[in-house]
Amino acid sequence: MRWENDMRLSESLLRRIIREALLLHEVRITPDNLPDGIALRLRVSSGGNIIDVTAVSDGKNLGWVQAHRSRNFPPCHGAFEVVNSSAFRKGLGPLLYDIAMEVASEIGGGLMSDRMTVSDAAQRVWRKYQEDRPDVTYLRLDSEENERTDPLEDNCNVLNAKAHAGDDWYDHPLAGVYRKPGMETIRQLMRIKRLQVDGMDI
Repeated sequence: MRWENDMRLSESLLRRIIREALLLHEVRITPDNLPDGIALRLRVSSGGNIIDVTAVSDGKNLGWVQAHRSRNFPPCHGAFEVVNSSAFRKGLGPLLYDIAMEVASEIGGGLMSDRMTVSDAAQRVWRKYQEDRPDVTYLRLDSEENERTDPLEDNCNVLNAKAHAGDDWYDHPLAGVYRKPGMETIRQLMRIKRLQVDGMDI
């Protein structure tokens, strides 16, 4: 009887895990399941130093990601820094980040988190990129004091990672640059005419 109860408990737990996994898969918006009525726009500044990605529906802003070529904390692998981001529709944030990351990887060294402050929601996005996205390359950053590696090109402000992880900061998702080469998401969105691009030839 105890074995049967344990078995039922295990089956119940397994079903819950499967439901949660399916829900997570369904929540993430991709080019394949982008809801009708959402218009995406990518703008790259004339100097190539600012990336703006926005999502709009019925005149309402659903989300955005803005990234600047990092100047305050060089060299940081030549990455763009996310300076502003928000998403008001569940699952839309990762799509906007993917677009920004692909551009940042094409014209710079990749994309990294805001060096000053990062919300809990944004931290979850970065952790997902670090742990669960095989299509994304994660490059660790060293501190501005050059504590971990000899080369200087990875030196950057890592105070956020240190604040969250202490001595384990080097492996924290905020202490890294993320690259997604090939612009696959952007090209797919353009093929289905769901993304307007300004300031960049695709």
